[in-house]
Amino acid sequence: MKLPVRFAQFWDARQGPLFLRMAAVITAACFLLWQGSIYLDVIYDHRRRIEGTEHDVRRARETFDAIIKTYAVDLRTIARNGALRRFAEGKPYPRDGERVRSEFHDLVAERPMLAKLRYLDATGMEIVRVNREGDEAVVVPDDELQDKSDRYFFQETIALPAGALYISPIDLNVEQGKIEEPWRPMLRLGSPITGSDGLPKGVVILNIDASELLSSINRAFLLEGNPIQLITFEGYWVSGVPKEQLWGFMFGQETTLARSDPYLWSQLSQSDRGSFSARGQHYVFETLHAYAPLAPVKGEIPTSLVGQGWKFLAVVPGIGFGDFWERQNLLLAIAGIAGIIAVAWGWSSALVNQRDAEARRRETEEELMRYERLASLGGLVAGVAHELNTPIGNAVTLASTLSDQAEELAQNISSGNIKRSMIDNFVEEMREGTALMMRGLERAATLIGHFKQIAVDQTSEQRRKFLLGDLVRDIVASMRIQLRSSPIALIDAVADRIELDSYPGPLGQVLINLITNAQVHAFGEGEAGTILITGRAIGPGEIEITVSDNGKGVPLEHQSRIFAPFFTTSLGKGGSGLGLSIVFNLVTNVLGGSIRVDSRLGGGTAMIVRIPIKAPEVKTENLGRSYDAAA
Repeated sequence: MKLPVRFAQFWDARQGPLFLRMAAVITAACFLLWQGSIYLDVIYDHRRRIEGTEHDVRRARETFDAIIKTYAVDLRTIARNGALRRFAEGKPYPRDGERVRSEFHDLVAERPMLAKLRYLDATGMEIVRVNREGDEAVVVPDDELQDKSDRYFFQETIALPAGALYISPIDLNVEQGKIEEPWRPMLRLGSPITGSDGLPKGVVILNIDASELLSSINRAFLLEGNPIQLITFEGYWVSGVPKEQLWGFMFGQETTLARSDPYLWSQLSQSDRGSFSARGQHYVFETLHAYAPLAPVKGEIPTSLVGQGWKFLAVVPGIGFGDFWERQNLLLAIAGIAGIIAVAWGWSSALVNQRDAEARRRETEEELMRYERLASLGGLVAGVAHELNTPIGNAVTLASTLSDQAEELAQNISSGNIKRSMIDNFVEEMREGTALMMRGLERAATLIGHFKQIAVDQTSEQRRKFLLGDLVRDIVASMRIQLRSSPIALIDAVADRIELDSYPGPLGQVLINLITNAQVHAFGEGEAGTILITGRAIGPGEIEITVSDNGKGVPLEHQSRIFAPFFTTSLGKGGSGLGLSIVFNLVTNVLGGSIRVDSRLGGGTAMIVRIPIKAPEVKTENLGRSYDAAA
């Protein structure tokens, strides 16, 4: 099938291949969007579940912590009770024992999770004990009190210093040496009672019904039917898993997370909180340390707790294959494919047009920069030509005079009318004339030598090694010719023996443009001034060149735009606005350095150029290209 002429011509152009590439990319993108839309929904829902789980686990830990600290404050208050302390030291007031039993009873009745509150003497014998039975607080008769001297919570509490608080592990309640049935998990808080002689007189032990504590947490923070697991620092479960995995340490069994899943336990052990994915599931955990300081009470310094800690662990099921195929949105793919043609066609057309415009802009800027460089070279040519006119003109005049004198001498010789004095006079005049000619021609040769080096460097960007001082002296010598008719002094103060491995042409162009810019903009017409060029090494591998003047300075609002193309304050007066733009491009793109302006109104201007001693290797269209100065 033959394509229409216009379409065939268009398809053969640059837009055709670009359109095909864009259409392929957009088609692939639409396909991925169609597949990804479901994926993103699933991921978003899963992320929300994880965030909700992180929030719930954190709240569970905070709730657990708050409950423990509430009872810890109660225990500290009881331990400081004056009646109890006198009772413990054996120096009670009348009815102190009754008052202690009454206060114990009231606290147990008030706190629904408080299963037991008791005072044990220094031997471990229960002296006062109040139990919770159902909803009632019951004072245990003296004949039912037990000896708890062999229990770990008594032994560890009695050994604490005055004012310390003890938190036990959560374990199952033991009565008369046997684990109570049904299981009653207990968390015990203890505090020693110290006498006025500094010796321990007994302990106060507070039993929290951990089953109620754990149930209340899981009721409040049940995660999609999955309870939060509570694990001891040894890896034993005390909540949140099947019954056969619980309380392994109470029955001498190694049913620990560390044993059943060493990788998961290692992840939990590395930090106090975290959230990570492994083996198709996401895990969220928090840690509660029982030694966290209590909140201050009435401005007192908090007392550190001594005891245990727990890990709170929740498991979020991973994303399954079925989650992605619960629904499909084919309309999204169809709509995307329908829009591909229009989008790709319009986009490719815009890109082609943009590339053409950008290429034209670059060509225009390069031509303008070339003309600007050759214009500065032309200015030097005009100045040098004017300067050469005097010595060469003098040499021509002297040569003509000497030629006439030689002709006259030849005629005298031919006629035989020659005298010794004539020959002596001719030799003296020849000596003086040739000396004058030599001085003039040497001056011309010096000017031509300076200009020749500048012309060679200016019309080429070839890299070579050179001395900065030699380059600056050549430029200053040529530029002084242009400044001879003005009251502006050009001073060279560059340090000697700074050798560069760089591009003398671009660097010379930078210096010429900066000197010219100072000459044109720094001083008013007929105003005297000074342009100073300095150069010095400022560190390993870097130099600083400054072209400064004592002119009128640059307004602050112009300083941020001074290197922008076509920015000029001399519009209509011959200024192109490209001089400093060329400087900026050469310094940054070719010489591998930086340039900044330091100026204030009435205080002069300094253009500070920093470049490496060894210029970077650059690849540009102009690098290595010579310009014909006569073009």
